[in-house]
Amino acid sequence: MAKGSDFYFRPRKELYTGSTVAGRFVFPKLTRPDKKFKKEHGEYQVSLDLEGQEAADLAKLIEENFESEYNICRQSKRKTKLKKFDLPFSAALDKDKEEIPGVTRFRFKKRGGGIDSSTGEAYVTKLPIFGAAGETKKITEPIWGGTIGRINFTISPWFTDALGFGVTLELNAVQILSLVTAGEREASDYGFGDESGDYEDDAPSVDENSEDGDDSSETGLGEEEGGVEF
Repeated sequence: MAKGSDFYFRPRKELYTGSTVAGRFVFPKLTRPDKKFKKEHGEYQVSLDLEGQEAADLAKLIEENFESEYNICRQSKRKTKLKKFDLPFSAALDKDKEEIPGVTRFRFKKRGGGIDSSTGEAYVTKLPIFGAAGETKKITEPIWGGTIGRINFTISPWFTDALGFGVTLELNAVQILSLVTAGEREASDYGFGDESGDYEDDAPSVDENSEDGDDSSETGLGEEEGGVEF
């Protein structure tokens, strides 16, 4: 079967694979694929917020790999120039869509399954989740944004005639260092600050575990001691 002009393939062993430093998970969907936009097989996804030099180092790594892979793709297509798609990171935004000063948000994702080209059978992809000591972690409770963890990923290039050349930060595995679940979020996560100097609070506290959680979803590599890489 002839391949169309959109077809582009790079051997996985030739692509960059590595792990991030610890950062804050945003909108994690990691224990099961999200099917909101990928109806058939779903998609695992999570964004990672980093600051300062750690954010700058990861951004530089992605940019360098983007340019290197762009040139390989361009040469394989025998083109002098290709359209470039957006990089998979940007300034982090708060709930009001305002930039969070000094914070960069990196976006990772992985297909939740597919069709085996040799057998025609559907398959489901599992995402490995590890705890701080490197143990396999079985998550039963919802994992919320605000969880602290690391991500193992591959910089995976792609090309289409419509969108041009781009790269995806493909999720391989996640490591949870500090898990946030229902009832564990901070006031700032809801946009509340310290107002204790202005008002008296006479109301009794409510058991947080009796409230329904919000829609923030799920998350999750070697033992984590002071930024160990693997």
